[in-house]
Amino acid sequence: MKLSVRNITYGGFFLALCVVMPMAFHAFGADAGRIFLPMHIPVLLSGFVLGPLPGAIIGAVGPLLSSAITGMPAGPMLISMPIELCLYGLVSGLFFYKLKWNVYLSLVLSMIIGRAVLAGILLVLTDVFHIKTIGPAAVFSSVGAGIPGIVIQILFIPLVVMGLKKIKGLNPEQKAMEG
Repeated sequence: MKLSVRNITYGGFFLALCVVMPMAFHAFGADAGRIFLPMHIPVLLSGFVLGPLPGAIIGAVGPLLSSAITGMPAGPMLISMPIELCLYGLVSGLFFYKLKWNVYLSLVLSMIIGRAVLAGILLVLTDVFHIKTIGPAAVFSSVGAGIPGIVIQILFIPLVVMGLKKIKGLNPEQKAMEG
């Protein structure tokens, strides 16, 4: 893979959004992150714009960087989010680039896969660490609380990806990581 200044710049931009967007949304209350899922947006976009590998890296690093700078996410979410978001970035890029699926199908399947993996991680954490507050009810609560964020993602991300197709120098259908 050929690295370009443009793609490195966009990768840095998406990582910065992984820190800034949750901070902005948390201004609306402590639960705003669970409700609006602000870190998911730049990770999913990175998969669509940069491809599967950069999307996966941004998905894994974004929550860790955000936690180091802001303290969010913390606790069990700091364990689960890098894995979940890594999959979002990887799968959205794979479906869109490799399988040439349209943006809507790629997005919805990426979101389903990510949430299914999150459910599995939360159930494992419940068992391994004997955490009573995490379990099947927490999985349903997490998905239910995030419905506004899921709707925002379904409405917003395809519009951004389609808009980027029109911008010279940034075409999401170009090969990933090539200048």
